[in-house]
Order: sequence, then structure tokens, then C-alpha cells
Amino acid sequence: MRARRRRIGSDGAAPSKAVEDLRSSLSDLLDRISGCDIDLEDRQLVEETTRRAAVEAAKDRPNRIVLTGVLYAVGESVAGVASLATAVMASKDAVEAVFR
Repeated sequence: MRARRRRIGSDGAAPSKAVEDLRSSLSDLLDRISGCDIDLEDRQLVEETTRRAAVEAAKDRPNRIVLTGVLYAVGESVAGVASLATAVMASKDAVEAVFR
């Protein structure tokens, strides 16, 4: 099994630009979910789950598995709403940038 390397700074913290992009992306996703005028099944659950990802991203050393798992679940829940699915993909890309 190939281990994934996490791009980290010399102090062990994730690079601030990539992490800030991730946090911004998750904030945008939350805004889009809250503002979506389409009847979204389990909207409250999707919002709460996305907030969990935002809390994880706010940590000094966010956990890649938690972030990717949460975003996978959110992506499945909003798959039929193009604007939300696009925002989820942007957040997934931001996670990948943090852990490259």
C-alpha cells in the first residue's frame, strides 16, 4: 500500500495558503447549501455534516480521512444539485491540495 505524503511546513503545520483555501471553500459550500432554493432532502443534516468538515479544517492538523469522508457523504447527498455538487468538488480539490 502506497503511503500518501502530506505536504507540511517545517513546524509540522499544513501550509497556510492551502488550508486557508480549504476553509474558504468549505465556507462557500455552507453558504450555498444554506441559500439553495431547491428542496434539498436532509438539508439540516447536510449542513451539520459540512460544518463538521469546517471544524476539522480549522484544526492545526486537519485529518485527511475525516475531511474526504465527510465530503464524500455530502457529495452523495447533493449530487442532483449542480451548483452544490460543483462546490463539493472544489472542497475535495482543496483537501487534495492540503495533503499533496
